[in-house]
Parts: sequence; C-alpha cells; structure tokens
Amino acid sequence: MLGTTCDAGFELPSKALQLGKKLLLRPLNGQMEQTSNALAIQELGLGSVMRKLDTKTVNRWLKMPSGRLQSYPDVAGSIAE
Repeated sequence: MLGTTCDAGFELPSKALQLGKKLLLRPLNGQMEQTSNALAIQELGLGSVMRKLDTKTVNRWLKMPSGRLQSYPDVAGSIAE
C-alpha cells in the first residue's frame, strides 16, 4: 500500500489516515497549526515528519510498513441525536 507525503494541514492527513496510508508530513514554515499537527501525528506514532526535503528521510520512510486504518467517531451523528 502506498503512502502519502504532504504538508501537515488537517484534511489530507486525516483522509490518508482514514484510508490506512502511511504519512510523511512536512509542515509549512511559519504555520503554527501545521507544526502542532505534525508533532501530534509523530507523537501518536501515526506518521513521520521532515522539516525540509531530505532523501535519507524519504528513503527511510519508504521502507517503513504501511499505515493502519483509523476510524473516527460519528460526532455529527451523536450531536444530531
């Protein structure tokens, strides 16, 4: 299963996790929420982070196993009830 490399915004990493893709995040410079998102993903063991494009990091990430499917609670459904 292929992985996803992307910035550390919210939507694309969330979708990739939901599909069980491994993640390699590169937070955009100067974006505090992206730094925070990347740290959370790394701390939870759900992905890897690189600060700048680095072939060693990418090669190490490519050799890692696939991610695992993540399921999210149906918050909207719970609120509606």
